Amino acid sequence: MSVWVCDGAIRLEYEAVMLSMYSFEWESDGKHIREVTNPKMLDTHFRSSQLSLFELGPQEWLLCLRAPEYAPRRHTRTEPSVQLPLSADLSAVG
Repeated sequence: MSVWVCDGAIRLEYEAVMLSMYSFEWESDGKHIREVTNPKMLDTHFRSSQLSLFELGPQEWLLCLRAPEYAPRRHTRTEPSVQLPLSADLSAVG
Protein backbone atom coordinates (compact mmCIF):
# COMPACT_ATOMS: atom_id res chain seq x y z
CA MET A 1 0.00 0.00 0.00
CA SER A 2 1.37 3.41 -0.96
CA VAL A 3 0.06 6.73 0.29
CA TRP A 4 0.97 9.78 -1.78
CA VAL A 5 0.50 13.24 -0.29
CA CYS A 6 1.13 16.12 -2.70
CA ASP A 7 -0.48 19.21 -4.21
CA GLY A 8 -3.49 19.11 -1.87
CA ALA A 9 -4.36 15.51 -2.76
CA ILE A 10 -3.96 12.17 -0.99
CA ARG A 11 -3.75 9.11 -3.24
CA LEU A 12 -3.86 5.51 -2.05
CA GLU A 13 -2.31 2.91 -4.36
CA TYR A 14 -1.75 -0.82 -4.24
CA GLU A 15 0.53 -2.54 -6.75
CA ALA A 16 0.70 0.71 -8.77
CA VAL A 17 -3.12 0.81 -9.07
CA MET A 18 -4.87 3.87 -7.61
CA LEU A 19 -7.58 2.81 -5.16
CA SER A 20 -8.87 6.16 -3.92
CA MET A 21 -8.14 9.87 -3.94
CA TYR A 22 -9.03 12.70 -1.54
CA SER A 23 -8.56 16.45 -1.33
CA PHE A 24 -7.16 17.87 1.90
CA GLU A 25 -6.10 21.06 3.65
CA TRP A 26 -3.15 21.54 6.00
CA GLU A 27 -3.39 23.02 9.49
CA SER A 28 -1.68 26.39 9.93
CA ASP A 29 1.43 24.64 11.30
CA GLY A 30 1.92 22.88 7.93
CA LYS A 31 2.46 19.52 9.67
CA HIS A 32 -1.06 18.24 10.34
CA ILE A 33 -4.04 17.65 8.09
CA ARG A 34 -7.03 19.85 9.00
CA GLU A 35 -9.70 18.47 6.68
CA VAL A 36 -10.12 15.64 4.17
CA THR A 37 -12.81 16.16 1.52
CA ASN A 38 -13.92 15.07 -1.93
CA PRO A 39 -13.54 11.27 -1.65
CA LYS A 40 -13.17 9.36 -4.90
CA MET A 41 -13.16 5.58 -4.62
CA LEU A 42 -12.08 4.00 -7.89
CA ASP A 43 -13.16 0.66 -9.30
CA THR A 44 -10.27 -1.80 -9.49
CA HIS A 45 -9.72 -5.48 -10.13
CA PHE A 46 -9.00 -6.01 -6.40
CA ARG A 47 -11.86 -7.59 -4.50
CA SER A 48 -12.24 -8.25 -0.79
CA SER A 49 -12.89 -11.83 0.27
CA GLN A 50 -14.99 -10.48 3.14
CA LEU A 51 -18.68 -10.09 2.39
CA SER A 52 -20.28 -6.69 2.95
CA LEU A 53 -22.57 -6.38 5.95
CA PHE A 54 -24.40 -3.49 4.28
CA GLU A 55 -23.94 -1.34 1.23
CA LEU A 56 -22.66 2.22 1.63
CA GLY A 57 -23.14 4.94 -0.93
CA PRO A 58 -20.32 7.27 -1.96
CA GLN A 59 -21.30 9.87 0.67
CA GLU A 60 -21.91 7.38 3.52
CA TRP A 61 -18.57 5.65 4.10
CA LEU A 62 -16.28 7.02 6.79
CA LEU A 63 -13.08 8.73 5.68
CA CYS A 64 -11.39 9.26 9.01
CA LEU A 65 -12.19 10.33 12.52
CA ARG A 66 -10.33 13.14 14.25
CA ALA A 67 -8.62 11.91 17.39
CA PRO A 68 -8.94 14.07 20.48
CA GLU A 69 -6.00 16.33 21.26
CA TYR A 70 -3.40 14.81 23.55
CA ALA A 71 -3.43 16.10 27.11
CA PRO A 72 -0.07 17.03 28.58
CA ARG A 73 1.34 14.48 31.00
CA ARG A 74 1.12 15.24 34.68
CA HIS A 75 4.18 14.59 36.78
CA THR A 76 3.09 12.60 39.81
CA ARG A 77 6.52 12.13 41.33
CA THR A 78 7.20 14.75 44.01
CA GLU A 79 10.59 13.48 45.22
CA PRO A 80 13.61 13.00 42.95
CA SER A 81 14.78 9.45 42.37
CA VAL A 82 17.93 8.42 44.23
CA GLN A 83 20.38 5.77 43.01
CA LEU A 84 21.09 3.30 45.81
CA PRO A 85 24.77 2.51 46.40
CA LEU A 86 26.11 -0.71 44.88
CA SER A 87 27.29 -3.45 47.20
CA ALA A 88 30.93 -3.15 48.26
CA ASP A 89 31.35 -6.93 47.98
CA LEU A 90 32.03 -7.49 44.27
CA SER A 91 33.70 -10.90 44.80
CA ALA A 92 30.33 -12.63 44.26
CA VAL A 93 30.12 -11.17 40.75
CA GLY A 94 31.90 -12.83 37.93
